[in-house]
Amino acid sequence: MKLDKDCIRKVLLYIEEHCIFETDKFGKKKIHIVGLHELAESNELSEFDEDNIRYTIVKLMEGDYIKGGFIPKDSGLNFKIVQITQLTLRGHDLLDNIRPEPVWNETKGILHKIGDFSLGIMSQVAGETMAAYTKSMMGLE
Repeated sequence: MKLDKDCIRKVLLYIEEHCIFETDKFGKKKIHIVGLHELAESNELSEFDEDNIRYTIVKLMEGDYIKGGFIPKDSGLNFKIVQITQLTLRGHDLLDNIRPEPVWNETKGILHKIGDFSLGIMSQVAGETMAAYTKSMMGLE
């Protein structure tokens, strides 16, 4: 299975927006935990099937872009429960570099030329693209 760069971005955006502090019925603050079914049923990720989202979650956890845990069913991709609690600093860095649409579109164009890519390469390309975008916005080019 291949990593879908658009799915990666949308999962990270969803986690950032939804893994927030909430007040429970006892008045205590707790983090909203995002699960696979919440992601799969969300409007934001409706263009992706559950297997694509599942694969993306596993790879984002393996790459230390998100924190959480899952209870395996048979193998690493078949899990009963996934609980995502937050983006890691690395996840925030990647998301901050791919959040602006112009940067994201340029990053996708470069990754498309490369073909297969790792999350590390995606992060590196996004960082370099963001640096160039920032310089151009500041009039430094």
